[in-house]
Amino acid sequence: MEFSLKEGSLPTLSAHWASLLFSSRPFTLAFHKWQYRVVIFCCGCYMLYFGTIVLLRLQTHNRFTSSLVRFSATRLRGSTSSSDAAPTVPGVASIGLTSHGCALKSQSPHEMFVKDSSIYLSFRDPVTANGFVLRTLAGNNTEMLDAVVFT
Repeated sequence: MEFSLKEGSLPTLSAHWASLLFSSRPFTLAFHKWQYRVVIFCCGCYMLYFGTIVLLRLQTHNRFTSSLVRFSATRLRGSTSSSDAAPTVPGVASIGLTSHGCALKSQSPHEMFVKDSSIYLSFRDPVTANGFVLRTLAGNNTEMLDAVVFT
């Protein structure tokens, strides 16, 4: 009993949360309540789960693996609002995938086709990439056809 009084655990069992949080040792005293332990445990599980996901994303460098890639142009260079933003045919001369900033030249697309405002790249085998590179049309007065926002 004397140890519990010196340690402060006995009075904290019946004390209100506010009085524990405004004491001289808020964390130590609040940890004697089982509700606080449950909250800390849940926060720890949450951080462990989402921390693992973040570490895996950092480890994979946001790479994706796919055999069909779609680039939908949602805004042209000359558009000012979203109503005139979707082009019928994006002004793109060539497009390709990159991995860590280097073009995947060995993984050239098997087929490339345009449908509506989207460009589709089809590969025979799945490719792993984390970016893309594109070259716009170089003709006269084609600057306004440059697609600047993709989804």
